[in-house]
Amino acid sequence: MSNALTVFQGELVKKQSDFAMVLPQHLPPERFQRTVLSAVARDMALLDPSKTDRASLWRACMSAATFGLEIDNRLSCVVRYGRNAQWIPMVAGLVALAQNGGWLVQGDLVRKMDDFDYTRGLHPDLQHKPAKTELRGGDNPIVAAYATAWSNQGFKPIFEVMQMPEILRVRDNSAGYKFAESGPANKGGGKKNSLWHKDFAAMARKTPIRALANHLPWSVQKAIELETRHDEGKVASAAPGDDGTIVVEATEVPEPHDWEELEAEHARQQAESAESVTDDRSS
Repeated sequence: MSNALTVFQGELVKKQSDFAMVLPQHLPPERFQRTVLSAVARDMALLDPSKTDRASLWRACMSAATFGLEIDNRLSCVVRYGRNAQWIPMVAGLVALAQNGGWLVQGDLVRKMDDFDYTRGLHPDLQHKPAKTELRGGDNPIVAAYATAWSNQGFKPIFEVMQMPEILRVRDNSAGYKFAESGPANKGGGKKNSLWHKDFAAMARKTPIRALANHLPWSVQKAIELETRHDEGKVASAAPGDDGTIVVEATEVPEPHDWEELEAEHARQQAESAESVTDDRSS
C-alpha cells in the first residue's frame, strides 16, 4: 500500500463516526469505508494534493454516505473535475433510491432496428420490441432512450422519452463533458474521460430518468439536483439537514490563481495527517 493510501486510510478511520451518523442501516460504516478506499485506489490522483482538493474528496464521500450509496462505480462514483472531487449517482444508484421510496424505475435504450412507439394524452402508452439482433454501434445505433416508473401505491405507470438530439444536448451542456473534451490540459482537461466518454449508453439511459425527477421520491430528486448543479460547472455536495432533510450545496470552481495557495494548504494537511498516523502507531 502506498504512503498516500496509508495516510488516507488513517484519515478515513478517524471519520468513521461522522459517516456512521448519516449512513442508513443497510450500509455499515466498515463496508462503506472499504468502497471509499477502493475508489481512491482506482484513481490515485484523488490523493494527490496537486491534483485534487482533499476537502472536496471528503465532501464527495459524505454525499455518498448521505444518500446511502456505495462508491463502487455501479451505484455511484467519484470523478475529478479540475482540482475537485465530485460525487455522481449512477443509473443503478438512482434506481436503488427510487426503490427505497416505493418506486420501480427503469431506463432503456431504443436502437434503430427496434419496433418502438408511444402516445401521450389521456391514455398514454409505450411499446418497445427490441430487434432480434446482436448488432450494435454503427450497424444498429441508439436513436432514443426512455425511462419508466411504477409506484407501489397503485399510481399509473409513467414514462419519459428522449430522442437522440435531446440526449446530446444534455451531454453537450454538461460542464464535466465539456471539460473532458477541451479543458486545459494542465488542469486535467481534454482527456475525453468523462462519464459520457466512458459509457455513453449508461448516461443515455440515465438522462430520461433525470427528466422524470419531479415524479420520483424526494431522495432521487435531491440526487439529481446535485448532478444538475455539477452539470452547470459547479462543485456540488450533499449533507443531512438539521430537520432530517438532505441539503445540496454548490460552489463555484476555484480560479486557477487560487490553486497554488490551495496546494500549499493541502500539502500542510497531508503532512499533519502523516504525522498523526505515525504518532498513533508509536503510542
